[in-house]
Amino acid sequence: MRVTWWIVMALITCPSLVVAQSNSLWPYNRNNSSENNSPNNWRNSPNNWNNSSDNWNNSPNNWRNSPNNWNNSPYNMNSRNGLYDGDGNRTGYAVRRPDGGVNFFDNQGRRRGYTPGDGD
Repeated sequence: MRVTWWIVMALITCPSLVVAQSNSLWPYNRNNSSENNSPNNWRNSPNNWNNSSDNWNNSPNNWRNSPNNWNNSPYNMNSRNGLYDGDGNRTGYAVRRPDGGVNFFDNQGRRRGYTPGDGD
């Protein structure tokens, strides 16, 4: 295989080129978005305490998450955390967790989902 001299010089003088290229091809790269979004990733798992509905930060009994809290109420026209369907009907609300994640509740306060936080 014929390699031109400028490629050899570039690789000798700048070995980070090799590392940058090889890291992008590495299948277990930690920045791989498909790995981060996988339900098999511990960060996303409902079995992780940070995501568990048994965790007080995720409970609708916590005033911060309660549908009785005016900030979460569907009657509060100034609410900024409402979730709406495609027809514009309010279907629930979102509350940021202390670890940076978000809990999603329906209008009755039942937890319907979450996004993981940074604490994992």
